[in-house]
Amino acid sequence: MNIINVRNEKLISNIQFKRWVMKKRTVFFAFLLSISASTLFARILIVNNTPGAPTGYNYFTTIQAAHDNAGSGDTIYVIGSSSAYAGFNVSKKLVMIGPGYFLTENPETQANPNSATVSGDINFYSGSSGSVLTGITLIGGNTITIQASNITLKRNKLSVGNSSCIDLDSNIGNIIIVQNYMTAQGNYAAIKLINSNIQNVLISNNFIEQTSSGGKAIEISSSSSVIIKNNIIKGNLVAYNSNIQNNIMREGTFTGANNIILNNIDNSTQFGSSNGNQSNVNIPNLFIGTGSTDGQWQLKQGSLAIGAGVDGIDCGMFGGVTPYVLSGLPSIPAIYFFDAPTSGSNAKGLPIHIKVKSHN
Repeated sequence: MNIINVRNEKLISNIQFKRWVMKKRTVFFAFLLSISASTLFARILIVNNTPGAPTGYNYFTTIQAAHDNAGSGDTIYVIGSSSAYAGFNVSKKLVMIGPGYFLTENPETQANPNSATVSGDINFYSGSSGSVLTGITLIGGNTITIQASNITLKRNKLSVGNSSCIDLDSNIGNIIIVQNYMTAQGNYAAIKLINSNIQNVLISNNFIEQTSSGGKAIEISSSSSVIIKNNIIKGNLVAYNSNIQNNIMREGTFTGANNIILNNIDNSTQFGSSNGNQSNVNIPNLFIGTGSTDGQWQLKQGSLAIGAGVDGIDCGMFGGVTPYVLSGLPSIPAIYFFDAPTSGSNAKGLPIHIKVKSHN
């Protein structure tokens, strides 16, 4: 954790910055701090639909407008807002970053507690290969549809009703679905891969919950191949030709064929009791069960899931090489505390107090 204290000896002359400080538009400043050497030559676009937000070059009020004005390889920062953003289509290679979710529930998240919420479908079309979506919240009966290869969905909150959270098209591959918090309901699988020939998909370190009785958490076609590891799953699982390991299945059934099934934990006999799998486990006893919405799923002291995975790693979404990150905070520094007066003076300047924390 880095703590930065800035005391200017002179009044800041840049009027736009001074107005921004006076209004405490902290998230934009946090995003500016996050620019690394690897992105210095890429364009940065800002999306903010909050009334009174900065306007002009590189500022937009909708994600679609930012996309349409971006070039391949650019980064779009979506500012947290009390108003939802519309859905959008992606046909370029872009990195799209929101602030995360559950921002008031976990410590040291963001100074602006609003999530970047999208109420509308998000579609990855041809041309979007190599894109990354992280820190975004999707709500309503909407879906992330992927029709291109090499797409990463990381640290998003997908809370949908009567639709899939994620739906993959045929003949694509190299899809990474990692560290997301997903809840779905209705007759649609939370993660749906029922189309043909979907290869090299990683579903790892996610919370996946199907709230409808008998509904599916993950559904994979018999012509596809997936790695499913270190997830917490509630809902039916249908998988073929897949590597399934280190998961905790809270509830649901498991069907499929030609799978490698290792070191999972279930509440009944879904995975059997051979090859390191543990059956008929009292699932609530595995977790701390208190705290934030996502923090409650951390393993408690003495949990049977500790060290129970392949090669002695923990089972569940907090285990392995890419453990789940509370609040889905993106992999950039974030300002979690910002304090500044509304005015300064030539004598004392404009004192600003900022606390910054990195999130790998």
